[in-house]
This record gives sequence, C-alpha cells and structure tokens, in this order.
Amino acid sequence: KANRYKYSLSCLICELNHSADILQSAKRGGRGSQQNDDIMKQASKIIINCTRKSDIIARYDANKFIILLPHTFSDGAIVCSEKIIKRILDSGLNSRSSLSVNIGSAIFPVNADDDQEQLINRAVRALKKARKTGSSVAAAA
Repeated sequence: KANRYKYSLSCLICELNHSADILQSAKRGGRGSQQNDDIMKQASKIIINCTRKSDIIARYDANKFIILLPHTFSDGAIVCSEKIIKRILDSGLNSRSSLSVNIGSAIFPVNADDDQEQLINRAVRALKKARKTGSSVAAAA
C-alpha cells in the first residue's frame, strides 16, 4: 500500500532480552516459557500505548515484535523507538527479569525499494547494530 500510494513506512523490530535463566527455561518448555509470555504480553500493552491506532504491531518471534508505522520517516521512527524503550524500562518489567530492549528500524522507500523482505531484513540488521552498540538502544538502517 505504501508503494502504491507513495508514502513512507517505518518498520521497527523490537527485541526484549530477559535474564538468561528465563530464556533457557523457555527454550526447554519450562516455567520460563510462561514468564516469557507474561513479559511479552505486558510489553505489548506498553507498545500499543506508545503507538497510534493506524500502526500495526505483531509478535515476530519468541522475544520480538514487528511494528509498522505508516506515514513515518526516520525521525518519527527513532522518537517512537526511544519512547517504547523508555516506557518498558520504566515499567515494573525491568525489575523482575533484568530486561533490556533493543530496536532496529528501516524506512520505506529509503532502505527498500518495493520488497517487503528487504525492508524487514534492513530492520533486522539495524537491530543487530543496536545490540552491538549496547543495552536498550535504538538504531536505524
């Protein structure tokens, strides 16, 4: 739709990293799996409160969300990313599981021509860059 109507679209990949014992237990299907789901549910509510009604939020992986921001350029994507990180870290989630939040962003059409996979891959690369930079950081493609 963004390609057809020639508007910008920001893609954010938001990754929540919990303490190692929760993640290891979740991978084994233990109690950590329920803890991980609870943390992700609470984080999704925070993300919904940080975004607009027109934005699209979906769980992307066990500990990731993908967030699509129509009509948003890189400045808006970074502002939204920083707001999400701050609100999640300020919530009670952080105290229970030593949580960190990293977000990578990519913008259509700047970072991808008309290929959705390319846009997501650029956002994932930006997420990796954020992880290397430090804990609880946002990075752009």
